[in-house]
Amino acid sequence: MLIGEDPTGARICGPCAGSDLDYLCPTCGEAGRIYEQGRCFRCTVEVRLHDMLADQSGEIPRQLRPLVKAMLASDKPRSVLVWLGRSPAARLLQEIARSTKPLDHDLLDQFAPDRNVDYLRNLLVHTEILPPRVEQIERLTRWLEQHLATVPAAHARLVRPYATWHLLHRARRRADRRGAFTAAAAARFRSQVRIALDLLAAIDADGLRLADLRQPWLDRWLTTGPPNRYTARNFIHWTTERHLTRDVTIPARNPDAPSVFLEPDQQTHHLERCLGDERLPVDVRAAGALILLFGIGLSQVLNLHQHQVIDEEPDLFLAIGRHKLIIPPRLARLIRQLPAPADRPTLPSHPSARQQPLFPGRLPGRPMVPQTLSRRLNEHGILPRAGRNTALITLAADLPAPIVADLLGVEIGTAVRWTRYAKRDWHSYLADRRHHRTRAMLERAGQTPVEASGDEI
Repeated sequence: MLIGEDPTGARICGPCAGSDLDYLCPTCGEAGRIYEQGRCFRCTVEVRLHDMLADQSGEIPRQLRPLVKAMLASDKPRSVLVWLGRSPAARLLQEIARSTKPLDHDLLDQFAPDRNVDYLRNLLVHTEILPPRVEQIERLTRWLEQHLATVPAAHARLVRPYATWHLLHRARRRADRRGAFTAAAAARFRSQVRIALDLLAAIDADGLRLADLRQPWLDRWLTTGPPNRYTARNFIHWTTERHLTRDVTIPARNPDAPSVFLEPDQQTHHLERCLGDERLPVDVRAAGALILLFGIGLSQVLNLHQHQVIDEEPDLFLAIGRHKLIIPPRLARLIRQLPAPADRPTLPSHPSARQQPLFPGRLPGRPMVPQTLSRRLNEHGILPRAGRNTALITLAADLPAPIVADLLGVEIGTAVRWTRYAKRDWHSYLADRRHHRTRAMLERAGQTPVEASGDEI
């Protein structure tokens, strides 16, 4: 550490300046700020971790060593030291380390769920001590049992297999296919369970049995209550397949057409701000540009990971759907800067850094929550829902539904619905594709289109 100057103005160390302090850590020999007993921050972290996590033999358990290694490799050892001293999650880690029980997800599930348990779980998954799992689905499993304990036993016996083998099975398949399971999808699961229980309660209240259910009664129940009763359609379909009900159906409700849009000049203005206004945070700019340009949903943006960014200099591609989506140069420059410099993570990159989210959140290895990104976008005047709607309807007006679905990774039904909103007929598009393909074939064969007759084309 050069703390003084010689007569020529050159920087000199403590001893040369007449001070006894050389700012060298006696443990590691590195020069820097001294914190405790002459040790630097990093060496103090090592001592604290040993005091907290060592077992009766004086050794840190082998299972926890990857976490210790990650903390010691952090580029913010002072932040790690503060976390060890103040965080309830650190005290929970110490309690678990001193326990004789095996460290696994089941052990963490025994604690009351809160943000500290969530943080510690993600920390252990981030350092590969625990295997990854879809937390939203695991929480649904616990919620289901707790909720069914509050309803009549006969209703619970019927709804439990429906929720477990139908709804949860679909949820796991969705998570495997998309690599994530959003909070909105979890809310839909809970709503479908509640509506099924409401239907059974209404049947009991009228002195009926499920097998006695008839279409007029079901229609009356649907039309005299809130619109979300139509979500009982899945339950009725499930009971009919198992011959618990017969000759009854609930029609599918078409989703309401989007009503919030931006004017084209507003869309262009906000996109230009995202691409060029350096006063905005870089993660807000990149997320806003992806939404405004491609119509990618907020949750889908947050589920993007580093491995989906394919850098083939000078081009940058984003693998969202089944095909690579080329990113315009100005947006590519923003994405290359992600994740944005932030003070949230105190640990170094995950050993599998390519699996890390593009937009990291508070929890290690997890993306920012949608509510946080939505709030930040709105604070900077970027309206994510209106911007996404405008981008999607613009793309649907220029591209067929299968191409929109393939490029953006949306369901084909969603793409078809947006194409209908755009009210475009794709016969002319297909005819143009055929014409250009035929023209290219003729040119490769050395024959110009003028030389070919209409029948040959």
